[in-house]
Amino acid sequence: MKPNIFFILLDGFRADKCYGDKKTSLTPNIDSLIKNGTYFEQAISSGQGTIPCVASIFTSLYPFECLVEDGNLFKLNSNIQSHVKHLRDNGFDTHATFQEVMHYVGMQEMFVNVDPYPISLSLWGGKGKKIIDKLSSETMKEPWVYYLHLYDLHMLGYPYEQRLKVGPQEIHDEKYGSNHYERIISAIDFWLGKILEKIDLEKTLVVLTADHGIEHGAYTPEMWELHNQSREKRKQSDISNPKTSAYKLGHKIATNAPGFLSPLRKKLAGMYTDRADKKSRKEVLSGVEGKIKNKTLSPYEERLMKECGMHVAHVYDDRVRVPLIFSGPNIPSGKVISQQVRSIDIFPTITNLVGLPEKSKSHGVSLVPILKGEKLEEQPVFMETAVNTTKSLSSNTIGVRNSEYKYFRDRDIETKNIHLYDLKNDPLEEKNIFKEKPDITKKMELQLTKILNEQKITFEKSENTITDDEREQAITKLRKLGYI
Repeated sequence: MKPNIFFILLDGFRADKCYGDKKTSLTPNIDSLIKNGTYFEQAISSGQGTIPCVASIFTSLYPFECLVEDGNLFKLNSNIQSHVKHLRDNGFDTHATFQEVMHYVGMQEMFVNVDPYPISLSLWGGKGKKIIDKLSSETMKEPWVYYLHLYDLHMLGYPYEQRLKVGPQEIHDEKYGSNHYERIISAIDFWLGKILEKIDLEKTLVVLTADHGIEHGAYTPEMWELHNQSREKRKQSDISNPKTSAYKLGHKIATNAPGFLSPLRKKLAGMYTDRADKKSRKEVLSGVEGKIKNKTLSPYEERLMKECGMHVAHVYDDRVRVPLIFSGPNIPSGKVISQQVRSIDIFPTITNLVGLPEKSKSHGVSLVPILKGEKLEEQPVFMETAVNTTKSLSSNTIGVRNSEYKYFRDRDIETKNIHLYDLKNDPLEEKNIFKEKPDITKKMELQLTKILNEQKITFEKSENTITDDEREQAITKLRKLGYI
């Protein structure tokens, strides 16, 4: 009998806040999974945004290969076979619980049974109970695969007072962590314990990881204060907030024009809201830059301070280094592996562990040899600043990473925005050494070029477009989640 598969994805969970001396949260249940399983402490994602990262995980392809562009929104390419479809074709009963916005971008097409939930529903506000009720209902037929996507860490994008109001009890108590990020992790872990009680761990492979990390886990108290101020300022001018003047004027433009001008009025409304959004971003960034102008900061601190004002897509380890745990049948206990692995390797490993052949077309490799203590050649990680929507701010970056170095540059111009970091001696990626290490820069550019030569980096246009209303709903929800 094949084992069941319980795949848990904690949206925004940083590797250094899951395991190691930088962690201050209380996570007995995650710790137990590590103790009774294997932890990969250097797992790297292909990107830094939820939609591209999740798409990459479920296909073992790079984001630009498995996404299509639908207006302003990026979606999963329905023409590409996912690992879930492969499991489904081999007798697995497929289930998923994820936030509503993922429904718009194609996740519902992977699974037979889906339970999307609203962004307002937290683990401690009723979502945890719904998950437990599902697991207790015995509706999942063995062998099953259940994908649970938890986005509770994204409430850190809420203004401070709102976080305190809707957050878990743990958010008020420093016993559960040094800041709100860590305390929410403690609250998530509490519910994971309750959920795992409903799982027969003797015959279930449990995988826990993240799509990407977020910077909040590294914020100092001063950074948190700046973040809170910036979020409040953004809220006051948010174009998706009906109380703001920007929203009211955009709505007026969209609704008051004659009906026969519908395409034009939508275009005008879109142009106005884009302009208002850019103005809001500029004002917030200006305020942040003013606050850090006369401070003596390290390059890493300055980068985080700017992030407090506005996120711009990048491939620093704050975003791309994620936790990865395998626990269950035939998984070694208490093993910590430092070798670099990739998020695209997760499902090839699962497929191998449950005794199925690999799906066709995959860049991922099975990590089972490492689990068995055998040698497996380290593969370079391809990374890109793939974003959730075309409205997201991106540094237009692509790069490769190994255990020693990270190299990235401009997506289109090979000689622009070149960065090289010595990860062993400079883990915070503060000193760009591409000029001092021309040989390594050249070597890593060749690795990147090899990947690029396999397929042109471009996003296809979606043939099965969603409606304008659905697309705008998705973008609004993404903005509320902090994805834009």
